[in-house]
This record gives sequence, C-alpha cells and structure tokens, in this order.
Amino acid sequence: MDQRGRRLSAVRPVPLPRVGAHPGPAVWNNLEVFKLTPAELEPVITGLRDGVAGKPEVNLEERQEAIQALVMARMGADPAGQPPAAAAPAPAPATPAPAGETAPR
Repeated sequence: MDQRGRRLSAVRPVPLPRVGAHPGPAVWNNLEVFKLTPAELEPVITGLRDGVAGKPEVNLEERQEAIQALVMARMGADPAGQPPAAAAPAPAPATPAPAGETAPR
C-alpha cells in the first residue's frame, strides 16, 4: 500500500528513463548509513523486491529497534545514541630546555 492506502499494483508505473536520472543513487544514499557489505546487500535487495511486489515479509514496526541499533553500531555510537567515547588526549610534547642548559637524562 502507498501512503494514501492504495495498493501499489493499482498505481500506474512511470517508466524510468533509458539514460540519465534513476532512483538507484537516491536509494543507495539512504542505505549508505548501514555501511553494507556485498553479502549484507543481498537480503536488502530481496526486501526491496518484496516491497515492490506488495509482499513484505518483515514488519518494519517490529524491527525498528533492531534497525536503529544496527545504524548506531555502524556509525560507532552505542544503541542509546551516545557517540563513541573520545580517545584519551595525547600527552603534551616536552618543552625544550632553555638555551645553555641540557635536558635531564
């Protein structure tokens, strides 16, 4: 169903142009946050096909928390939404000894 409650099969498809703009890059842009490997991409493609066919096998509302945790993990934050802990600051460089003095050994 679309946002208006119509079955997707009832919506007349608009053909994609043979050359030029198509939605692939826009879809990938939305998926980029997941940092998918080629193996992880396959079930995503299957889900896209199922959705287009009007037969999604996964209830998105039930999986939302797991999806959010995956996004946060891939971004390096914990599932509570906190950014990764900052690395300890590097120690300050040693100051050179004043002219005419030698540094302690």
